Amino acid sequence: MVEELRRRNYDPDPVRVWKKQQAKQSGVEEEAEQEDDDDGNTGPAKIGDYDYLLDMPMRSLTYEKKEELLRKRDAKMEEYTILCGKTPSDLWREDLNCFLVQLQETEDAESEEPKKITSKLPMANKGKKKMLAAEVMPSPKGMFTFMF
Repeated sequence: MVEELRRRNYDPDPVRVWKKQQAKQSGVEEEAEQEDDDDGNTGPAKIGDYDYLLDMPMRSLTYEKKEELLRKRDAKMEEYTILCGKTPSDLWREDLNCFLVQLQETEDAESEEPKKITSKLPMANKGKKKMLAAEVMPSPKGMFTFMF
């Protein structure tokens, strides 16, 4: 089965290939080689390289699913090309603008909450303010001494 996939030029698992490349670049080549040996795959055509195809459920092998995946791929490739055209400072400004919009929405929502409460009970809030002020005032019987 694996030989047939290889003969028809199907790519090995792209995630596994990417991980191997990352491991080689970061200097962890020995761990990547040990991981390959632990898979139990032998010979030039490894079964683990094509697991993403062999383990695929049959219901995902429809024409509609294929077209949906191709549309998603095209959208991601377009997004990728747009991101490649931006500088890090452009990305930072874009993130900052999104943050400022969210912050403004949150602050507006928080500022509307107290207005709703005060509009419902205008008389009750006035009495509470006087009670709160009395609670934080110093006691007339209290003693204050300076310690130097």
